[in-house]
Amino acid sequence: MYPKGYQQMSGLSPASKLIVQDISEAQAKPCAILASLQEKNPSDNPIRRQVYNYIDSLRRSLFEGRDVVGQFYQLAVERKYIHWTLADQDTNALTHIFLAHPDCVELLRRYYWVISMDSTYKTNKYNMPFLRLLG
Repeated sequence: MYPKGYQQMSGLSPASKLIVQDISEAQAKPCAILASLQEKNPSDNPIRRQVYNYIDSLRRSLFEGRDVVGQFYQLAVERKYIHWTLADQDTNALTHIFLAHPDCVELLRRYYWVISMDSTYKTNKYNMPFLRLLG
């Protein structure tokens, strides 16, 4: 497939991509997928990063053109999470979002006297504060 001495650097072959797709749908870990690829297509010389990248591209293909935050919000709406959002009026950019699982809201309604809130030191990858509620 490739000239002798040249390893494939651009990605997985179509046959390897089918294997990754089938095995990842079964919720297998990437190390197990890589082991299977190395066993079935040893001439491809697959590496772990290629497997991770292809799994990520498969996952992002399910986003239907949405960005990560949009997909996150869409999944919350589909799963009937209680949610409130605020957006900047000028740019229409999302500035605040609140999500709560319906079961957690029900527990809060029943046991409202025990609650703890903490956002003193945690931040997410966008350096925004992370608020943890415990009850």
